[in-house]
Amino acid sequence: MVKVRHKKGCGTTPVGTIWFSISGQTYLALKEVKKALHECDDVRRIGDEVEALDENSIPALEAFLTRYQNVLHPNHYHFLGVLHLLCQLYGKAPGFLINNLTEAQLRHKRNLCRQLLKVVDVLEPGYSRLRGKFCAIKNKL
Repeated sequence: MVKVRHKKGCGTTPVGTIWFSISGQTYLALKEVKKALHECDDVRRIGDEVEALDENSIPALEAFLTRYQNVLHPNHYHFLGVLHLLCQLYGKAPGFLINNLTEAQLRHKRNLCRQLLKVVDVLEPGYSRLRGKFCAIKNKL
């Protein structure tokens, strides 16, 4: 978006309160732009939190998902990144080895894999390395 001083049809709108796209076809009110920028800051903050997570701690990763399940879209890349880590950790991490997982934990891992497969089906339909990886993890259970 580019801030425009004057655009035909703006009427008495104060200068700088309407943002137009480069083509001039779409526009946003300044408060909508500020809201979008604030949301970007929130996503950046959440990204920093993801970076700080212990990637080998299932409880920390699960806590992140619980904390942000009503904030992030289930297909948001931060959310999917944590899901991906959990898919890999359940069954391999100390204290969560495949032979020691409860039925509920196995079901949970299966559900995590299914959730990721739904996204992979859209991004890489058909046969792909990523799809094969999640199918293999899911089918081992």
